[in-house]
Amino acid sequence: KAFAMFGTEGLDASTQNLLNHGEKLIEILKQDQYSPMPLEELTVALFAADLVDDLPTEDVRRFERELLAHLRHSDSIDEIRQTEDLTDENAAQLAETIEKFKRGFRVSV
Repeated sequence: KAFAMFGTEGLDASTQNLLNHGEKLIEILKQDQYSPMPLEELTVALFAADLVDDLPTEDVRRFERELLAHLRHSDSIDEIRQTEDLTDENAAQLAETIEKFKRGFRVSV
């Protein structure tokens, strides 16, 4: 983050993308004090971190909250809760669900 403060004009696209992804990941990893996330919700949040690079950083935490509320009683999150595992099949279904949810998500103006 400190590195990015000096400007990214001279950086190649790959490095800029990496910094952008890191910024989004930091937002996803933030948790409210004394409110640890259940394993299944943390799993979904970390999985979603790879799919939010195109969202504005200031909207990432709201996206995460709304996504988790949307998925809270879904088969995907229930399966993760029961098995404590993210199978390839569940990951594919989760990716599709997240992308669909993201299309309906409104970013701040």
